[in-house]
Amino acid sequence: HGVFAGVSFNLDQRRNGTVGYQVQDRAAVSTFAVQQNPPSEIGSGYRLHASRRQSDQETTEGGGSIQYRGRHGFYSATYQHGASQDYYFLGLAGGVAAIDRSLYFTRPITDGFALVSVGDLKDVRVYHSNKLVGTTDKHGKVLVPNLISYYENKVSIDDRDIPIHYTVPQTERYTALPYRGGAIVKFAATKLKSFSGRFFFMTRDGKQSADFAGLEIKIGEKVVEAVVGKGGEFYLENLPAGKFVSRAFLKGKECSFDLTIPDSDASMIDLGEVSCEIP
Repeated sequence: HGVFAGVSFNLDQRRNGTVGYQVQDRAAVSTFAVQQNPPSEIGSGYRLHASRRQSDQETTEGGGSIQYRGRHGFYSATYQHGASQDYYFLGLAGGVAAIDRSLYFTRPITDGFALVSVGDLKDVRVYHSNKLVGTTDKHGKVLVPNLISYYENKVSIDDRDIPIHYTVPQTERYTALPYRGGAIVKFAATKLKSFSGRFFFMTRDGKQSADFAGLEIKIGEKVVEAVVGKGGEFYLENLPAGKFVSRAFLKGKECSFDLTIPDSDASMIDLGEVSCEIP
């Protein structure tokens, strides 16, 4: 015959513990344990436990373990004391994925995985099913392990990590993979560039204001349109570097000119004065 009493308690959503007391066969055993469960993605967890047995002689046992789930693997350390001996264990588990002509060291991969690319932006947080799985490296990439095969996996990024001078049309995407398959999930990140200047018509009488004139810049098969403001000021966005055939027109006046866009990493570029000659 024996008697047992125990209490379980929760400290928060991840931390819990137990306290127990048992009497059986003329021996009394007291136990205590507390643990924090590691998250499914990045983070740490631990477990501490101890017990004392009182009978003809008193014995104690106990130990603890800690685990960290990181971007490149699982790491653990365990200590155990029992029967007058101490035991120590160290653990490491990880994986290697070959995708997009590169190798990536990651946590153990048990099913599908994806390489997430956010342009060339580093330190952008990436989520799988709203759980943080990592941040992009200096090349704007991070490997996401443990996607579920034959299922629409939600992969998203935190737009608060996108610099103000960049634009990202999408912040979440869905991808389905075959069993233990891989995919590349791209989030287009475009650096915003603005171009400003002053536009004038050149006539026989000299330079004239081109207020409210229309501008057309031909870039390949695409035509970019703009309107000149007061004082001849104009504003353009996200044009590639190069020289482009352009046209200006206003109330029957029309002329052609070449607009040169410099190759620059600056976000705001002043093109200075631009003009074309009215025949």
